[in-house]
Amino acid sequence: MPKMKVLRNNANVGYGEKIVVKKHVIDRAKERRVELRNKSEFEIKKTIINEISKSKIVGIFGNEEHRNFYGKIYVCKREGNTLVAVTYLMSKDERKK
Repeated sequence: MPKMKVLRNNANVGYGEKIVVKKHVIDRAKERRVELRNKSEFEIKKTIINEISKSKIVGIFGNEEHRNFYGKIYVCKREGNTLVAVTYLMSKDERKK
């Protein structure tokens, strides 16, 4: 029987993997989230990387992953050992706030 990788908390972001955040994601997060409006792009990027690393996979469509972190949905593409955040969405519950 082949060895299988055990995923804890459905996170699927390993220690050796790199997370890249595109400018579009930073702009959308700054536009839609009040707590990020007065922060610099570097601080927003750090926040997004932290949230993606703790997020859970909601769905996989081809090479795209939809990841959820408390109502904040990130669409990411997996490219080898790199997870590239492409866009930022909000769930219905998050939009109501």
